[in-house]
Amino acid sequence: GLMILAFALPTFFFSVKNVQDSKLLQAVIAVSRIATIICLLIGSMYALGEYGPVPDDDIRVFKFSAFPELFGNVIFAFMYHHSVPGILTPIRPSRKVYPMLFGATTLTAAVFILESMLAVFAFGGRQGNCDHFPCAIQPLYNENYLAIQGLNFIVNFYPVLNLAPFPVVAITLRNNLMQLIIPDTATHHMNNLTKTTFMFACLSCIPVYIVAFFVRNVQQMLAYTGGYSGMALMYIFPCWLIIVHRKRLQSFNFTEANPFRSPISDRRLPYVLLALSAIFVVILTYNLAR
Repeated sequence: GLMILAFALPTFFFSVKNVQDSKLLQAVIAVSRIATIICLLIGSMYALGEYGPVPDDDIRVFKFSAFPELFGNVIFAFMYHHSVPGILTPIRPSRKVYPMLFGATTLTAAVFILESMLAVFAFGGRQGNCDHFPCAIQPLYNENYLAIQGLNFIVNFYPVLNLAPFPVVAITLRNNLMQLIIPDTATHHMNNLTKTTFMFACLSCIPVYIVAFFVRNVQQMLAYTGGYSGMALMYIFPCWLIIVHRKRLQSFNFTEANPFRSPISDRRLPYVLLALSAIFVVILTYNLAR
């Protein structure tokens, strides 16, 4: 309870402000995350160099029952598009936005794949708890380094860094709620600290604090939030909006080219993504219900 309170007070303080007001916090988080990931990579390479790779026969290629956690974690890692407008609006010149997002996303994916492969070959088939290093892969991967003095403190702080961007998400949700419920005055309340701003900040933050107080299994929570909510945000709603508004735009007969047109603009793609989403929902539900 005290830890949740210690998390709630500073995050709520930032949640009643603007995204731009948390620039310093975001910079510190970014540097800390990079340092932690480097430590994880070094730890995996140390295990490979000192103890050798795990034999291929001991490595399990795929575990179907773990699909909800995998899918939830992947969506959680890359689900940032809902905060893109607030983050990118102050960037100048705006023409640098596209290469910046493409480069950041590509580099992140490459680092994730590299760390996953190193983890599999360093710890994949090992047994035992993490009182000794190396050990079996733990539900929270940072726990694999508990036995390494110094490094254990750094990498076990990483879950806290995943919570640190919470104010940005809370601000985005707060602003979206205001635009939905009070569209005429939303801009004023988004740019100023008012009673209305405070009330909508409570609406976006308090449910999260309540869930955090009662739920202890983080990976199971990710399976629901990433698997269902994340899939709806990243695939179902965007595809539905594209399909509906493309039909509406056909009646306007635009002649000018759209400068923001996606290079992947095949009209069949939204339907393919919706079909894949339906398949993923079935797989997630099946595994969670087992």
